[in-house]
Amino acid sequence: MTLPWVVSWATGLSEGFAPLTVVSVAGLAVLGASFLLAWGAETAEKDVPRAFAIAVLAVLAVAPEYAVDALYAWTAGANVGTPRGAEAANLAVANMTGANRILIGLGWSGIALFSIYKATSGSRADTSVVNREGTLRDAVKLDPSISTEILFLFLATVFAFFVPLNGGIDAIDTIVLVGLYVTYIAIIIRGDVEDHDEQIGVPAYFQAKPRGVRVPIVLALFAYSGFLIFTAVEPFAHGLESLGLRFGIPEFFMIQWIAPLASESPELIVTAYLVNKARSTAAFNALISSKLNQWTLL
Repeated sequence: MTLPWVVSWATGLSEGFAPLTVVSVAGLAVLGASFLLAWGAETAEKDVPRAFAIAVLAVLAVAPEYAVDALYAWTAGANVGTPRGAEAANLAVANMTGANRILIGLGWSGIALFSIYKATSGSRADTSVVNREGTLRDAVKLDPSISTEILFLFLATVFAFFVPLNGGIDAIDTIVLVGLYVTYIAIIIRGDVEDHDEQIGVPAYFQAKPRGVRVPIVLALFAYSGFLIFTAVEPFAHGLESLGLRFGIPEFFMIQWIAPLASESPELIVTAYLVNKARSTAAFNALISSKLNQWTLL
């Protein structure tokens, strides 16, 4: 799935692709990278705390969001006081707010509904889904093991209410927000390696390997999928934007809704993959961890 993009990117052929071709080839690579990320995180659970493995997955899965936003922010900062700078600043905000809306509005609710659907369809039992009598009464129960992520997300959200009161984001806000995320990572990386869920398929195959082989495999999976996401998602998003502009859709709308949909796709694909394996707790751990690193680092 990833080979067509890697070859076309390495040879420079991708630069001459039409928007639809870019969307197709790069989109296939993003899909493949999402599976590689999930396999890497599930394999790593045998050697590191699950929360830390998923935190690494979450950062890599939303890395395109950082790349796109950093591009607009850099352009805005390099052109202060000019129309181009003002437009870039607006697009940076549009991209970030759009990503937040998609991750929470579509991602959290969509994955919850998918979890309930998979559990009630009888295809695979999921202990995280609570079946209750009555219409629309089924629910996904959050496991206490992800309480650390929820606590830090709560602290970051409370702090965010004070940012507009100070007239913008400055160095103090940076220290507090980044400090929250660094503290979170320091806590979860010191956790014990718990009994991991019984794996099937590719992760089970990798976990059966000796540690000296397994660890390089995990690092390679993360590195290669990260490379794919960094190189393929931006052309994927721009290809979608070009297709939208052909049909008269405004650029601001495209940046706020279509580009974030492309950059959030690895995260949504990974979590849907985990739910499909009856691992709703791990899926929501990844969603909340992604939200936490966006709400602090981004």
